[in-house]
Amino acid sequence: MPSHDHLDHSGEDARATDAEAKRAIDLLGARSTPSETLAEIRAAFRDRFDLPDVQAALAAHASSGQPLLRHLSTSEERPVRLALARNRNTPEDVLAVLAADAAQEVRAGVAANPSTPLPVLLAMVDAAPTAKVTQALRRNRRLQGEGRAVLDRLPAPQKPKRKSVREHVEEVLAGHRDGELAALREDPGATIRAAAHVRSVVLGEITPEQCAECARDNNQAKPLLREQWAAGQDARVLETLILSKSDSFVASVIREGTPLDPVLIESIVMARLPEACWEIANRLPLDATLLRHLAAVPSYGIDLYVTTVDFDDEQPVGVVVSPGTPYPLDAHVTHHTQILVALHPETPDDVLDRLVTARSRYVRAALAERPYVAGLERLARDKEAVVRMAVARQESTPSPLLAELSADGDAEVRAAALDAIKRRGGDR
Repeated sequence: MPSHDHLDHSGEDARATDAEAKRAIDLLGARSTPSETLAEIRAAFRDRFDLPDVQAALAAHASSGQPLLRHLSTSEERPVRLALARNRNTPEDVLAVLAADAAQEVRAGVAANPSTPLPVLLAMVDAAPTAKVTQALRRNRRLQGEGRAVLDRLPAPQKPKRKSVREHVEEVLAGHRDGELAALREDPGATIRAAAHVRSVVLGEITPEQCAECARDNNQAKPLLREQWAAGQDARVLETLILSKSDSFVASVIREGTPLDPVLIESIVMARLPEACWEIANRLPLDATLLRHLAAVPSYGIDLYVTTVDFDDEQPVGVVVSPGTPYPLDAHVTHHTQILVALHPETPDDVLDRLVTARSRYVRAALAERPYVAGLERLARDKEAVVRMAVARQESTPSPLLAELSADGDAEVRAAALDAIKRRGGDR
């Protein structure tokens, strides 16, 4: 409950302090404030309470007299004029002036005010009012008393068309010059904020790294980035998508055969996007530098229910498929970029040496299928039978290793080794 102590009029400063203004507003808004205190505030108004918030509180108060309200009507502050437009005690001549106010909210306040003179209301009816003012006029009881003929002169109520998010974003951005996007990048609306970042990165106002930071925190940004790429294939947009880890989309760009700058290809590989890197390794020319980086890229997909390496003719190289599974095929496919690196003829020897200890048995098995002698001895003693079998089938496997594998604990490995020995014309 605000205090009803008298306001302090002392001091040489004729302008109210913030504390005094707040206290005056509290007193004006409290129903229990004595009338003498309200009178004191109104009396002090002309000399001290010239702050807009205090003026608006005075203009809205039911006990403010018409001389004071008429004095307040000269204010240029919209909150003050709006309070006057809604106050039933506002003089009719003031309401007539406010009926033509530039602010739609003020005109709507006059239209809804039951004290607004009928001639003023009728003039507003004929002045092609906006939807908000029309709605207020329809609610005015004085105008309703004039009958249907008057109300029928008002525009028919229309359900406002809901703007799509894209329309809203384009409308907001259209109202700002390119150099004014900084404020929109801090907008409280996630979509506006995302759109401003995308526009800014296209214009070069921010870096792809800055835009990617927004995309990581704002799920509205990536769809806008994808649309922007489709519209213009801007390299900065794709770099942003790479930095924001949009792996599947970047992979689709490579699958479509879109020509990419070597710098972008290197960015994809350095970002280690598993799916996109697999597409690069499977479709694009590779040099030793790219192969070195690709050798560190993890596989993607699900490696469950896979029992053997099965490179079907219909499957791209580097894909391990579980044959005969009753589950959907795409749920049991693993894409190994490292398999492609292991099979690539330009892969440097030091990279091949590292792949000998690759985590995936299928990568090690692929490595054993190529004419690579240095690591065959270790691969021949691999714990996985599928790797040892690949060594047994390898044309470059030395005879001593084949002899060792012919006594392997796995029947299929033994059979593969014996078959290789026979092909070479040897006899166990």
